[in-house]
This record gives sequence, C-alpha cells and structure tokens, in this order.
Amino acid sequence: MRFNYSFEIALQKDTVYRMLRDDLANLARYLPNVQRVEVLERKQSGSHTSIVNKWKGKYMERTVIGRIAHMKELSWLNREEWFDDTSECRWSYEFFVFKDYLGIEGKQVFSSDGKHTTVTIMGDLTVDLIKFPLIPPELKKTINEAVSRDVLEIIKTNFITLKKGLEEYARKKEWK
Repeated sequence: MRFNYSFEIALQKDTVYRMLRDDLANLARYLPNVQRVEVLERKQSGSHTSIVNKWKGKYMERTVIGRIAHMKELSWLNREEWFDDTSECRWSYEFFVFKDYLGIEGKQVFSSDGKHTTVTIMGDLTVDLIKFPLIPPELKKTINEAVSRDVLEIIKTNFITLKKGLEEYARKKEWK
C-alpha cells in the first residue's frame, strides 16, 4: 500500500535535514508517540551516511496490532541511508513483533523555497497477516485490512507531529 505525506516548516532545509540525520535521538523527546530512539550504528563515507536506529513507540493499545499482541509499546529497527547531494533519505523499518508480516520502506525528500522547507515522506507498506498462525482464518482478511489502516494512521500521525517536534526542538536547541 503506497503512502505519501508532506509538510512545510519555517526552518532552513539544511537545519531540518541535519536535525533528522544527526540528532534524532534527542529530537525523539519532542515526539509524543515515541518513547525513545537509540542510535545503534552510524557510518559516514563522504556525502553518504548509513544509520541504524532502534525506536520504541508508545500508545499501541489503541491499535489492532497492539490488541492482538497485547502490547502498549512497539519497537522496531530503522535503517537509513542519507544522501547529502540529493537531500534525501531512503529508509526501512523492521519490526521485532510481526517481523515476517509487516514491512515498510520508502524515502524522505527535503526541498526548499529559500524560506521554508518541505519534507515529503513516501513509501510502501506491506501487511501480510494472512499467514499469521494465531488469527482464525475467517478473520485474517478483516484483521489484515484493519492493521494496514492502523499502521498508515500511525505513520501519518507521527509525521504530522514531527513538524511540531522539529519546531520545538529547533527553538530550544537554537539550531542555525
């Protein structure tokens, strides 16, 4: 399932790009659905940076997937490839729970008109709970569709709150 979301923010493109690439663990405090982000690995080669982050999200009990797994929180690995020359980040998520049944990958693109930065996230969500053994066969399609809607809503909500988080973080850190 494809998705595409954008927001515009009154910060310089380089500032937004660097905050997300270089300081995501600290920025996470300003994201209401995120408990923490831990940088597990970081490699830089010229204008290319590879990062592996471990995310711990909150508020899963309101989602179908949270109710199925009896979870209040969800953790996942986020693998990122940052390309400074094109101002984009290619990424993928690998969930610890439902690892074989959920997949998300895509990219973030940063553009600017000189005063504002537009951040666009686009990607593909794959939910395949049809093969999940603990769901009764007659409910698999319905649950698969519900989980797809939930995950897309989480992505959208987190992306919307990212703008507010970036603005607040920039004010407090006085990024230049």
